[in-house]
Amino acid sequence: MGILDKIIKENLEGEIFYDGWIKCKHMQRGLTHCKECLSVDNCWFYSLKKPKLPHHEKCHCHYETISFPTTKNCIAVCDIRKFREYIFGEKGRNEGKVEIFQMLGFTIEDSEYLKKEYERQALKAYVEGNYKLGKWDEEGQRSTIDIFLEHNGIRYLKGSGCMVKQNGEINNTTQ
Repeated sequence: MGILDKIIKENLEGEIFYDGWIKCKHMQRGLTHCKECLSVDNCWFYSLKKPKLPHHEKCHCHYETISFPTTKNCIAVCDIRKFREYIFGEKGRNEGKVEIFQMLGFTIEDSEYLKKEYERQALKAYVEGNYKLGKWDEEGQRSTIDIFLEHNGIRYLKGSGCMVKQNGEINNTTQ
């Protein structure tokens, strides 16, 4: 089996497809640019889990092949305030989220650990192509990544909202 056999494949319908990573590129034509298209310019996607193009009638976006991402050339970012102010704050109590984390034995003092664990798991899942695409708008391409938490012998699986950013960055947006 050669290197091309690993990345060029055939589906059940006999269609040939590329099994690798791509980045979305917005071609600048004219004076106006779609904010939605600009929001994914230089964003990286697994070729089988990418936004559909064209995104709209006048879309100039296209995909370019890139090297497979790794945990060394990508980054996951989770704002500590998501835990300190949101989950363990007033809003988290109002939405019932704090109860889930407390059931697992976590408190506000575990916020730094939770931030790092979310970043670690999100990064690993992203570079392995283990995400689900969500809404695409002028803020960017949303995705969901499963986060597994285990504490005090209790295991919990949670889909966490992330925003795909440029050049292999993903931002955790929800817990």
